[in-house]
Amino acid sequence: MPYPHKKLCTNELGNEHEAIYVTWENVEATLGRPHAGDPEDDLELVSKLLAAGAPQWIEDAKDWIDEDVWA
Repeated sequence: MPYPHKKLCTNELGNEHEAIYVTWENVEATLGRPHAGDPEDDLELVSKLLAAGAPQWIEDAKDWIDEDVWA
């Protein structure tokens, strides 16, 4: 998967933060299969995204998924 594109988001308190946009289609392409929803898949996804050039902060991201971005 090519490097996911970055996007600037605003949280509920109005604070801006960087996010990367990864669709479920991209997740499945990166893993080579559907995401099972378990922590092992999350770790594998993070590892593969980092290898593709994603920012290092994704390794420690908290509450990182919503309907369309990794924030």
